[in-house]
Amino acid sequence: MPKLEQQQQIQQGLQALLSKKRLSQNELARLADVSAANISHILNGRADKPISEELWNRAAAVLGDLGSQHIINTSNFDAVRATCEQAREECSLAIVLGEPGYGKTSALWHYYSRQPHTYFVAFRYSDSRREFFLRTARALAVDTGKRPTLAQLIQLCADKLNATTGSLLLIDEASTMQPEKLNYVRELRELTQQNAGIVLAGATYFESRLKRYTTRERDGIPEFVSRISRVTKLATPTKRELLAVARANGVPSEAAAELLKNAPLLPEYRGLRHLIRGYHRTATAAQPAETIAAV
Repeated sequence: MPKLEQQQQIQQGLQALLSKKRLSQNELARLADVSAANISHILNGRADKPISEELWNRAAAVLGDLGSQHIINTSNFDAVRATCEQAREECSLAIVLGEPGYGKTSALWHYYSRQPHTYFVAFRYSDSRREFFLRTARALAVDTGKRPTLAQLIQLCADKLNATTGSLLLIDEASTMQPEKLNYVRELRELTQQNAGIVLAGATYFESRLKRYTTRERDGIPEFVSRISRVTKLATPTKRELLAVARANGVPSEAAAELLKNAPLLPEYRGLRHLIRGYHRTATAAQPAETIAAV
């Protein structure tokens, strides 16, 4: 069960999400895949009705990992933001490529959390076509009704994106999508190209896969590739950027330099996050008992 402070952070994060994303509580409930009554319960709390750990976890999942670290404007962060802005403004299809830990997901989540009419979904390798679009519909806060077909799900997603010009759909982990699933994303793109942008983010091998699929003339892939207006390739984080992120997350300059010096390899942002957490755990454990109790 989350501690009281964590529960309050989740409540505050959900309230901010409602405001920034202009969502109703019913739409937020669909995002979290819980009932509207449960969302109300989480937001308002009732002493006579404890909230289960599963509900807290579902609510926290909507917020992603945003609350666990301070974000700074690295070159990759700025590149992701610029790609999202262009896709939104031009109602275009864009690709973001980067190795794991280069900051793709954090930058996408940060953009998503602060922009209205922006939606985020991460592809799961185990997703069937229907499961992926069902989760996409939930991310769009669409009421899907009972047992919609795949075609109906795609149309519902398109209708929501078309409802507001300048809507943007962010699809993470797209590099693991098989060709037939990319074709359904193409179908969604064709239905929304006048009103919405789509950004797909994935590992750097996504580019070579698309080229291979195109060379082999996999059905629909050449048409999919022809619709891509921009490919953004993220850079390896620099030592200066890593030090700045560490300092922004409460690690003093000398300690941050020592963390990087002692690391077996120069870490990317995900590896740095683990180093920062380890530093804070060690620093907390080293405090006198009376100091810890007073915090």
